[in-house]
Amino acid sequence: MRRLVALTGFILSFALAGAASAQPAPPASRWSFGGTVGAGQVWDDESSLGSGLLAGGYADVRLLRLTDLELSADYLRHKRGTGFFQAEGHMTIVGASLVQRFGGDTIKGSVLGGGVMTSHSGTVEFDGRTSARSGTHPGFMFGGGMTVRAGQRLEMGAVVRFVLVAVDDETSAALTWTFGFRVGWR
Repeated sequence: MRRLVALTGFILSFALAGAASAQPAPPASRWSFGGTVGAGQVWDDESSLGSGLLAGGYADVRLLRLTDLELSADYLRHKRGTGFFQAEGHMTIVGASLVQRFGGDTIKGSVLGGGVMTSHSGTVEFDGRTSARSGTHPGFMFGGGMTVRAGQRLEMGAVVRFVLVAVDDETSAALTWTFGFRVGWR
């Protein structure tokens, strides 16, 4: 009799555990929000203006099953402090990109592309002469990354982006690359 009760209890617990694991996960939200920390480098038309730290935030809205519209804002400091050419400043990058994801439920890769507005301000010292630079310009951003689902709603991963800026003079910041680590909530 004990064996029958134990066997019935085992079968019932196995059946209930299987039914519980078969329950669908709650639907993911169409919206995702998060932050980015990382680093990047800024160039004008001739040389590097330096590298520095990046901080930013983003919001994604799901358009299709694996396609999102991402709105992002990033702040990048840069400094080049050696040699006869020195520069320092900061760049703000505000963008709207389409993000195409691919892969499984836990790990997804992505590619992205879209338009940006950049605002750059800084100083350049060359042969003892210092000049200030600033400007706001449109541009194009493209890149890619990888996201790992670390919890039911928590996502984290890396993103690499390149920004090509449509500048109107040779002293403005024309190219930027950034690498960031993201943590988001969907």
